[in-house]
Amino acid sequence: KFNSKKNIVEEHYSPLVAWIIGLFLILIFGFYTNYSLQPVWFGAVLTIGIQLLVLMSVIYLRSLTLEAAKSAMGFITPEVAKSAWT
Repeated sequence: KFNSKKNIVEEHYSPLVAWIIGLFLILIFGFYTNYSLQPVWFGAVLTIGIQLLVLMSVIYLRSLTLEAAKSAMGFITPEVAKSAWT
């Protein structure tokens, strides 16, 4: 992300870290529900449902990001890109 006070682009990893932690929590939740809920198939069904919802939301957000990038391409010229980084 761009820091206007320092005029540099700072590295940020919080979205990636949050995504990895979320995947890890889903994995732990999956193991827990598969071995603790009765009937046995209910934990697997619940975990698969949550994982599908997460996967569908990631695909949807990815498509929104690609659409936004494609719609901005008409406005971004090499001169605009060069002036944005200098």
